[in-house]
Amino acid sequence: MSANSQRSGVDFTTSGISAGLDYRFNRYFTAGFGIGYGRDSTGIGTNGTRSKAESYNAALYASLRPFKSFFIDGVAGYGAMRFNSQRFAVDDAALVYGTRNGSQVFGFEVDAFRKHSLLNGLDEIGITLQHAVEIKTFETKRRIEQPWLFS
Repeated sequence: MSANSQRSGVDFTTSGISAGLDYRFNRYFTAGFGIGYGRDSTGIGTNGTRSKAESYNAALYASLRPFKSFFIDGVAGYGAMRFNSQRFAVDDAALVYGTRNGSQVFGFEVDAFRKHSLLNGLDEIGITLQHAVEIKTFETKRRIEQPWLFS
């Protein structure tokens, strides 16, 4: 049995590569592009059932800092995929074939607050805990100024 095989008779090979390049135009603007290619070939059983897939994609991305501590990041790209399959049909003891092709255009932007949260692994509680000292100061002051609330 090969390293890519399973006991069920599935034999697959999957590979891909991606690359990108960034350029910092100045301290306020960085942009770049990325490209990628992927493929998969899967054989199932011994009757000729197979699938093959290929995908290609390309993207442009940029980060703009219009003023201190504020970033606007965005991505726009295109991807395409080709999928071919042949399957052994038990009823006729013959192979049947199918092909599907697809493509997509994609894009998004990330505001500075969301970027900070994502890069630092912060959810709503984590964001709140970044202000723990201020919260503690407020609670202490309130306990002194309004003690009847805590008795």
